[in-house]
Parts: sequence; C-alpha cells; structure tokens
Amino acid sequence: MALREEPLLSDLEALRPRITMPPEHESYPKFYETTKALLIRSFTVAQMERLLTQLGLELRDRDRKKNDYAELLLRHWKFPVPVRDKEDVDVEMVERDFPLLPSELFLLMGTDGSDLLRLSHTYQARLTPIPNPLRLRAYGQPSHLDAMATEIEDRRAKMTYRNVKLECATGVRPDLIQTISRISGAFIENVGEAEVKITALDDEAAEVARRLAERAGIEATDALTRPMVAQIVSDNVLSDSAYSTPSARTDYALYPFLVPGVLPWTMGYSNPFRVRRVGRGFHQDRAPSSFPRLASGQWTSKDGGVVKSLREALVEGLPPVALGYNRILSATAGYHLVSAPGSQSLARVSLAPPIRDSFNCQTFMDWLIAGKGSTTFLPGVPPKIRAETLKPRRLTAVEDVLLYRLQYQAHEDLPTAKSKKTSSRSRPTVNNMSRKDVFDVQVNFTLWETFMPKSDPAASAISSNTFASPIGSEFQAEEQPGRDRFTPPSSAIPPRVLTARRGPTSNLDVLLPERQFDLRLSVQDVIRVGAGEIPQDLEAHLRDCRQAL
Repeated sequence: MALREEPLLSDLEALRPRITMPPEHESYPKFYETTKALLIRSFTVAQMERLLTQLGLELRDRDRKKNDYAELLLRHWKFPVPVRDKEDVDVEMVERDFPLLPSELFLLMGTDGSDLLRLSHTYQARLTPIPNPLRLRAYGQPSHLDAMATEIEDRRAKMTYRNVKLECATGVRPDLIQTISRISGAFIENVGEAEVKITALDDEAAEVARRLAERAGIEATDALTRPMVAQIVSDNVLSDSAYSTPSARTDYALYPFLVPGVLPWTMGYSNPFRVRRVGRGFHQDRAPSSFPRLASGQWTSKDGGVVKSLREALVEGLPPVALGYNRILSATAGYHLVSAPGSQSLARVSLAPPIRDSFNCQTFMDWLIAGKGSTTFLPGVPPKIRAETLKPRRLTAVEDVLLYRLQYQAHEDLPTAKSKKTSSRSRPTVNNMSRKDVFDVQVNFTLWETFMPKSDPAASAISSNTFASPIGSEFQAEEQPGRDRFTPPSSAIPPRVLTARRGPTSNLDVLLPERQFDLRLSVQDVIRVGAGEIPQDLEAHLRDCRQAL
C-alpha cells in the first residue's frame, strides 16, 4: 500500500479483523477501539472520504473528522458502536431549527419571554429566535430537543385563529399591535380594512385582544372628532412679563416631553411631544401671576375659526338641560401629548419631533386633521404645582379614602368601515361637539367598611379569588329579576357608598402652549341612577372588588 498513491478497497479489506467477537462480550469495547485506532493510523482524512464514497456511504456535513470516518467504516463492517458509547451519544449537543409563524413564536415566548425561558430551563437547551426565515434555533441534547418538539406541537395544536371585523372604521395602528398583544397575551395583526386576525391559546385572551382593538379604534376616532382650541397670546400681553420682549415670536414647535409616570397604552411606543411656544422657556422662579391668563389673548379652533371665550367654545350649541338632569362643567389639568406613530421607529427613543420646523397654530391643527399625528390626554400637573396645592393639607390629618370608579361609554354612533371616506376626515367644530352617552359608577370602599359588621357573614359566601367581569352588562335600565335566594341580604351595596350617574357628555381639549400644562373641559348632563337600575353583574363585580381590596 505504501508504493501506491491512493489506497484501494482491497487495502481496506486487508485491515478487517479475521477474528471478531459479539458486541455483548466484555472485551468488545477494547476490540472496537483498537480497530478504529488502526484505521485512523492507516489512512488520512481525504483517503477515508474517498473510500467511503466508493462504498456508497452517505457523508454528513459534520462527519469531517477521522473518528467519524472510522466509525462509518466500522459500521460498514457490521461492527456496532459499544453500549457505553451509545450512552454517550445523548451527551452530544446538536443544533435544530423549528420553523414558526410570527404568531406561534409570540405565543411560545409568553409574557416578556417567560415561557421561552421555561422551555430553555426545562429541556436544558439554548434557544435563539432567528429571522428571515423566522425560526427558533435550539441547541441541546437530541433527546431533550425531541421532547421540546413534542411540546411545541402540542402548543401549536391548542392555538385558535379567528378574524374579527371591528365595529369602528379606524383599524388598529401598527405601533399598537405589539402593545395589545403583550397586554392580552394573544397575537393580533391587521388583515384588512378595520379587520384583525387574533391568534390565542384560550378564549379569554382572544376576547381581551378584541376589546382592546375596539378600544384603540374608538380612541383614534374620538381623537379625530373631538374639538380642540388653542390659546394664542398677543405680544402686548407677553410684553408685561419680565421674561419676554416686545419682539417675541408667535411660532410654536413640538418639544420632547418627559412623562411623570407611565404612558397611556393607547400611545404604543410613540415618543411623546408637547406644543410649546418657540423661545418661551419658564424660569423656575417665575411667579404664577406672570403666566398669561386664560381670559387674555385669543382662541383658535380646529376648524380654523376664532373663538371668543372658552365658555362659548364649550357650551354654545348644546341643547337645553332636560328635565331631571343637572349640567356639570368640569376641568381636568393634564398634558396633550402629541405623537406620530408612522414617522418614528418603534424600537428606539428619538428626540426628533414629527414636525421638525416651527409652525403657527393653524398649521398644527391642519396636521392633526390630515391624520398625520394624534393627541393623547394624560391627566396630571407638574410636581411643583402639585406640592403647592397640598401645602394647606399638611397641617391637618387627612384620612386615606379608597375610591373605585368605572366609566362606560356608548359608541353606537361610530362610523362603520363603509362610511369611512365620508366621516373620518370631517373637520370638528366647537359648536357641534359630539356627545357620548356615559354611565359612571363610583364606590367608596372606605365608607363601605363602616356599614359592614365586624363579622361579615357575606364574606365567606361571596369571597372570590378573581373579579367577576362586568363585561356584557347593559347600560339600559331593565327590570331586574329576583335576586338569588342564596345571596344574603347583607351583601347588598349600601346606597350611600355608591354613586351612579348617566347622561350625555362632551369634551373640549384646550392647548396652552404658554403654560406648563393643558386642560380638558367637560360638559355632563347627568341624572342619578337608582340602585335598582344597576346591572346585577356589575353589583357582583363591585362586591368581589371589596373583598379583594
């Protein structure tokens, strides 16, 4: 063999042992290793590869070592791997890819990747999502990966798919897809005009995703139709302030806003901005009296008209107060956060505003009407102002009060997908504000406790680990059926702790670029709702809340 350049199959057969032994023999492992070592010393890797090709044996990509080639040649000779080597095969780490759809990968990952981490710990495998094409790459022992593949198939078989046609014309914004999916635990995606596809592991998660998608559409429609006014302060008013000059500009710009808390979920991952006057900073020692008063300057509305006063913008055009109703005017301080989801990356925070240059107020209003951006109202005031308002209360003992409030808003008059072209781009006017039927329930749990005896017999009867969902309760007052005969009389909600009102409500957003916060004004024509008109499911939910809180 040394005189020829390439070995032949006959040279390989010359090395075959003439005397063999059964694999069950105690000396067979030593015999196997000795024969393999002889093949490794006799041939190079290239020579073994050519011999295996002549024998017609299949070569794998990972079979590129002398040990692998020698084992293939021994397998051709019908020499099986020793038993102790078979036990060590499972220790060998292999890599395997599991092709997945985006919805399947999301449901496998679980909340913040907790389920994927559990799979990794349970099967002692390293898991890595790989894009293009989407797949889950696993690295671990073959037997563990086989068991993990079985669990993945079981999870895939439990997934349900359904398409939902949303009632509102506005579909789900792309930047809210991930937010809704994380909150509900179901994967949601847009598949058509005002239509979404929901993939979930259970019906409850699918229903939560559907309701959140409806809510996102309602909020988007309300943002388009809700009227808005902005205060424009003239230079004559500003010149009275020590921090302004007679040549102060009247341009505005979008400035990054640091939210003092958590962003509303309807904003998704958009970066928040707030409208401020260009070059109009607020010094920390500036007196409150130096801010422009709400009665000063002029007001411009979303439709381009000039408004004389806030009262005119809020009340004018409303119908007279109906008999038995009370009209309540309220103001809520907060921030009108501006975002443009289509212009920003969802994966990073950016300080670049959606409108890069300065603008006048009407340009900003037209930008909102065109659907290029949206506003979200976040209640709250700056910490310094809040601290000033709480100073008088520090001298007296204030008892903590636990209040729970639920607010239902009817949306039967929302435009459907068919009428989207004619209704979604209408310019809202302050004299024709849309009014929503609102059902408001507020419970004082602290006061409720004073009505309950020390040993409450109802506690054991209505105790529950979970809240009874009030979903599906109708606002319309209907004749209530007789209460369950097993419900104790003491479980009824005391009238003094429950306040329920219902009536049409309209809101007006007020932009105050000169101030540190904005306003939302509301007009409510409300009537009290009696205890007999409260839906029974809602009462059960409130009783369970008292037990839990």
